[in-house]
Amino acid sequence: MELYELSIKELKDILAGREISPADILDSLYKRIETRDKDVRAYVSVNEEKARETLAREELTGNLAGIPLAIKDNISTAGIRTTCSSRMLEDYMPPYDATVVTKLKESGSLILGKTNMDEFAMGSSTEKI
Repeated sequence: MELYELSIKELKDILAGREISPADILDSLYKRIETRDKDVRAYVSVNEEKARETLAREELTGNLAGIPLAIKDNISTAGIRTTCSSRMLEDYMPPYDATVVTKLKESGSLILGKTNMDEFAMGSSTEKI
């Protein structure tokens, strides 16, 4: 079984047992994104460089320490492009995190990137026009 197939609980358990590192999880997930996303188009933005910087710079603590998560593209993330899947906002870089992102970071989570959605979350197909 690949790391990207495991649940958060399973990842937490093997991290706690020091069988793998958070970097191993990031490697698995970013490799999966790289190989599959050109077909699936699940990600609007990938945050690999910043996630790896956070991992190298900080000692992660909390309930989600070292667990990577993706954030929907309509949730504000400081320093990570947030477009609401709209060309109108394609260069928008929020100056602050939404409360949920702040809480995820405080829990030790790493932000993988921003996931695709219908423009401004107003539809059901996640296709960009």
